[in-house]
Amino acid sequence: MSILIADSGSSKADWVYISGSGETRFRTAGFNPYFFTATRFTKAMIREVIPPLQGSKPDAIFFYGAGCAAQERKELVRDGIQSVFQNARIEINDDLLGAARGLLQQQAGFTAILGTGMNNGWYDGTRIVKQVDSLGFILGDEGSGTAIGKRVIAAVLREEMPEELRHKFYDTYKLHRDDIIRLVYGGNEVNRFIAGFTRFAGDHIRDPFVKNLVAEAFRDFCLKIVSKYREHSEATFNCVGSVGFYFSEILSEVIAEFGMKPGKIVQSPMDGLVAFHTK
Repeated sequence: MSILIADSGSSKADWVYISGSGETRFRTAGFNPYFFTATRFTKAMIREVIPPLQGSKPDAIFFYGAGCAAQERKELVRDGIQSVFQNARIEINDDLLGAARGLLQQQAGFTAILGTGMNNGWYDGTRIVKQVDSLGFILGDEGSGTAIGKRVIAAVLREEMPEELRHKFYDTYKLHRDDIIRLVYGGNEVNRFIAGFTRFAGDHIRDPFVKNLVAEAFRDFCLKIVSKYREHSEATFNCVGSVGFYFSEILSEVIAEFGMKPGKIVQSPMDGLVAFHTK
């Protein structure tokens, strides 16, 4: 049986097609049903997913995606995929279950996603049994790319960031204050735009101001999210996502401040998902 596995965030999606001939891996833009209609999703599938498959048609598709917790969002994604692969068996789950399966297989533990957005939960080895609502990038998503990006933007515009760093920011992005405000409050895919400034933090992470800015974003995450799992304080902290991965040293230090031991911190759960679905 051939299978297609997708791990999709808001910014990017990783795919693996597995058949008797081996594996094909590729990456596309992310598909979040809160920002896509079923029709737009189908068009994106045809444009970005069909070509790498080179005519192959999977028997089963396992899609793990940001924004896929609610049933109506799952149905939107299912409809979009079914329009392209009419005969495939399709299973839609949210990205948190994908992270948990990829990190922990069938072992119980704490799982978080720190990418463009944030998610978190306690996995009992089969399903997610406890969550603290991320509330999205406007109200929450603490510790995510959007959370760090917002801190970078605010520090620049309020001139809290050291002058030399501010000059580097403006030289890098060629944006004026009014441009940033306009794009934040009136642009498209605002979450991706804001999260994009996390790269600036990564490029200058050796600067004490930037390191502290990132650490404070993670402390906010621990205070508002991780601390709600006090009954599991002896558990390890397991995380997927580029933000957690690239800032893993700072994240591990902050996690330790809150009494939880760092466990697996990886960029993508895909290797684990391949193992989970090919046992």
